[in-house]
Amino acid sequence: MATKDLQRKAGELRRLINLHNYRYHVLDDPLISDSKFDQLLQELKQIEQEHPEIVTADSPTQRVGGQLSERLVRVPHPRPILSLGNAFNVDEVRAWYERIARLDAAQGLAWMAWAAASGGGHGRRRGAAAGRYLAWWALASLADLDWPVEPSALGRAVEGITWHWFDDGSPDTGWVLRLAISQPDQGISWAISATDQM
Repeated sequence: MATKDLQRKAGELRRLINLHNYRYHVLDDPLISDSKFDQLLQELKQIEQEHPEIVTADSPTQRVGGQLSERLVRVPHPRPILSLGNAFNVDEVRAWYERIARLDAAQGLAWMAWAAASGGGHGRRRGAAAGRYLAWWALASLADLDWPVEPSALGRAVEGITWHWFDDGSPDTGWVLRLAISQPDQGISWAISATDQM
């Protein structure tokens, strides 16, 4: 059971966080740095995780943000805005990047097969079988394997490849495939970019 001192500490942290949320989001006049705010929030989260009986429904840990300024204008974003979460150092930023951009071998191969099968819009669809064939052929070429390739050899090559989704900053106008593929053991990499103009 949480002590009275711990309950008081959690209550004070909630009060401070709510104050700073209001100063930041509504008044646009923060009193503390973002990192100091994040430290307060992390401290409250830790207390509440260790003592779930003191979590309150109105706790800042139970909602995102707070009240927004009436001065803000709503604007559409052309792409999703992906949050860094709470990254406090370079290693945490790298870990965040890996979570959103890294693909496993099955995902990378599936994206390649999908793009090959789609072949763009406007009636040029090739079908799933053709898409898989073209993706396998491209991977065999990238891995410097003779064609036709043994499935087990292709599987080993695919598992040795590092896959990432990338964004080159160009606007999306239809479907888009942008993969960065590397074979660290061979010191080589490729970028595959395909788009369909709708």
